[in-house]
Amino acid sequence: MALKIAIEDPATGAAINYHRITALTIDLISLVTVAVIRGYISEAARRSGKNHLTLDQVQIPGVPPAGENALAWAYSRLSAEVAAPVGDGPHLVQPAVPVAWVGAEVV
Repeated sequence: MALKIAIEDPATGAAINYHRITALTIDLISLVTVAVIRGYISEAARRSGKNHLTLDQVQIPGVPPAGENALAWAYSRLSAEVAAPVGDGPHLVQPAVPVAWVGAEVV
């Protein structure tokens, strides 16, 4: 599984199109999931042994429900636009996950 979406690498300007979770930590006490995501120019580059260009560690609020595939859950959460309330007002919201992968195709 992976995420397909073009994201510009701020250091090089290169388009990173293929993003793969390479580690997943589920904290059942804090109810937070942490994903390590490596970004590649393409799926073909990763499959041919090329190095990743980016490495991100991302906190995802919540944990996968019991019995659900944790990796599939993490990919779906990273690509979905989810907002979490902030403060007391009804319109005070912020993204619950980093917006870089929102709208990505899960492949």
